[in-house]
Amino acid sequence: TSAGVRVTTGGWPLSLQTTATDLKALSNGGFILCSTGTDVVRTYNSAGTQLYTVSSGIGATTDAMSCDVSGNGSGTVAVAWNGTTDTIRVYADSTLATVRWSYSNTTLMPNPVALAYRPNGNLLVVDGTYFAIYEFDTLGNLIATYSDAFIQGATSIRVVP
Repeated sequence: TSAGVRVTTGGWPLSLQTTATDLKALSNGGFILCSTGTDVVRTYNSAGTQLYTVSSGIGATTDAMSCDVSGNGSGTVAVAWNGTTDTIRVYADSTLATVRWSYSNTTLMPNPVALAYRPNGNLLVVDGTYFAIYEFDTLGNLIATYSDAFIQGATSIRVVP
């Protein structure tokens, strides 16, 4: 809870313990969970009940390596899908029903491992092969590439406002 009290409702599925890759809070008190496997992005309400789920739908690309929610947990949901056809996909909201935009370029970004929204709504994506951070605008256009020796080995990213 917001008071720091642990609340447990029911049992946590073992599959989420062993395959989960990222967890982000939603503004309604729920959360979104990304994991590896065939049923890989799920949203839950504040009581821990699963509401929505989506897989990549991209052949041989079944691992959701990272996810984030824009607008302080109330906006679009971004997922870094990793596999044969690495893809960044942004969903309109936490129902995961509508794709706003997708980006896939395995020559430029062959291993998306983490992502995070900037306060302006742009999306930052870390690539684990080329050790670069790519920035996309709210329409899915690649607008900048940041590369530095300090990025090498990065597996997560957080934006500090």
